[in-house]
Amino acid sequence: MSYKPNFSDAPEFSIIPDAKKLFEEITVLFSYYDPFFEEHLADFEDAERALKAALKGQGDVSADEYLDIVEHEFLCELSAVAWKGFMWNLACFEKRASKELLYSEPEFRFGQEQLHEIPVLSELFAKDSALWKKLTPEIQGTLEKVDDYYSYLKSPGLSIAHYWGFLWANSALPHFVPGYTPDIKLTHNFERMIRVELDSFGLNPDDDEE
Repeated sequence: MSYKPNFSDAPEFSIIPDAKKLFEEITVLFSYYDPFFEEHLADFEDAERALKAALKGQGDVSADEYLDIVEHEFLCELSAVAWKGFMWNLACFEKRASKELLYSEPEFRFGQEQLHEIPVLSELFAKDSALWKKLTPEIQGTLEKVDDYYSYLKSPGLSIAHYWGFLWANSALPHFVPGYTPDIKLTHNFERMIRVELDSFGLNPDDDEE
């Protein structure tokens, strides 16, 4: 790898957060900081190949269709959570939200339980469930191995996306909201909180300060 990634450098977005770019940057972070990333990725790729082999020739269920659905579920979750970070930043400035939300559990901070209510995610979850029910228990076991990869990325990944959305607001809002200035103290505390959370997942972003 030619450069050392830093989670505190949010990806640059032209207009709105790009979900694929979020996904790519998060996997870059994992590949750098998590010594087990390559193992998880290899297991995922093995599961992909096994799924395609198992479903080859079955016209009613496509491996590519399922893989596309589960990837889009994760992309939509990343995008939604990044937007939540952006909007929380604005709400704090307008005093419509409490900065104390920062100190709540990550899942509560970015409303993970409410993500299923987002229309596009509801549709994807329904398609996922419908495909699952058509498959044999053996093939369902292979699907679980695919899902395991996204589960592995999800908890820390969504926290990072939420933080990046917050940082994006710091840079974007001064151009659109009169009187807006980034809350430097809140930003610093947010970064510190994310570092602690990532460390709890075995990722060690503090190493980049050595």
